[in-house]
Amino acid sequence: MSAIQTVQDAIDWIHSLVPLGIKPGLQRMEWLMERLDHPHRYLKFIHIAGTNGKGSTAAMIARVLDEAGYDVGLYISPYVERFEERIMLNGRPIPGEELVELVNRIKPLVDELAETEWGPPTEFEVITALALLYYERHRPYFVVWETGLGGRLDATNIVYPVVAVITT
Repeated sequence: MSAIQTVQDAIDWIHSLVPLGIKPGLQRMEWLMERLDHPHRYLKFIHIAGTNGKGSTAAMIARVLDEAGYDVGLYISPYVERFEERIMLNGRPIPGEELVELVNRIKPLVDELAETEWGPPTEFEVITALALLYYERHRPYFVVWETGLGGRLDATNIVYPVVAVITT
């Protein structure tokens, strides 16, 4: 396996996982977290779920915490202008070089997981795992964590939130 060299190659690889679609269950996330030494266990999450307004609510909470002087991560889906906005720290998208580095760290695990009984992870599961690695590295005081499609088996439910918000 050759290493991914550019941000565009990293994003293209992530998007190549799209055909895998939605696969309910947390087994793949649990498998990944075990091999990554449980990065989610070192962070404080504010988990945002609900039908409408998740992104706006997450952005507002992150902004309030930022204005109060906290280091804050913001994980959203989808992005507004560019992919890196999905994983933010203190209002700034994940730097491209860190995205490439983390993709190269997780890609061998994705390939290994594909050979297990659970099969390959989805694009969303991989992005969620990348975000957890990034936030563990930088240790913001809070991570505002927007759920995906939601529900009990959503990949974001791998975390243990200090606060959970359900929008209407």
